[in-house]
Amino acid sequence: MTVLWLVWLGVASASVLEEGTRALQQGDVDAALVLWDDVPAEERSGLLEYDLSLARYMQGDLARSLVHLRATLSHRPRDGDALHNLAFVRSELEAVPPPVGEVRAWMSMVTPNELGWGGVLLSLGGLFLWGRGRRTPSQGTSQAMAVGLWCVGLTLTSVALEGLWVRGEQPVAVVVDAETGPRDTPHVEAERLFMLGVGSEVRVVNWRADWCLIEDGRKRRGWVSTRSLMSVGLANTRVED
Repeated sequence: MTVLWLVWLGVASASVLEEGTRALQQGDVDAALVLWDDVPAEERSGLLEYDLSLARYMQGDLARSLVHLRATLSHRPRDGDALHNLAFVRSELEAVPPPVGEVRAWMSMVTPNELGWGGVLLSLGGLFLWGRGRRTPSQGTSQAMAVGLWCVGLTLTSVALEGLWVRGEQPVAVVVDAETGPRDTPHVEAERLFMLGVGSEVRVVNWRADWCLIEDGRKRRGWVSTRSLMSVGLANTRVED
């Protein structure tokens, strides 16, 4: 039943993507967005996020286009078109700090899922070699190599899991709709520390009710209302506690 459900989900997602693509090709950007925005974040693919970024750009919404491009790269970090478009959209923004990087540097080259599966395969390969060496020691299978493969695989899997956890705990968010001024405490009457323009890419490092503590690309920190941001991790919603 699980397999059938996954197959149905894949067909349904493909159908929504195709319908939205047809609408976009006919110039009906709003219709495409209505279709695509209704897809839950956990069911979105890199291709859908990329198409959403194009639709938002066609609307002139650079900030949300950035959100969807970064979401695309979280699925496909080596996507040349997405990387090119991200640089292009950023070049059209003014008065924004440098964007924050990935929470872990290796995520700019490989996804946690890819790294995790690689670790699992290496671990299984190490176990296979170890078992074969025990059954047929005359073949000279190196037990040290088998243990080494298993350890490397386990390490990679652990790193991937930690990367997934940190990405969920400290998502990237983008300032949308209007500039915002991070404050020294999570209160509307607190002092503003600096200003962030629309399109500023920041990392959420802490939460408190309707406020989140963010850090920008210059390592400046401050509290902003969640209503000011849109999260890359949940690209169809605002940041919420």
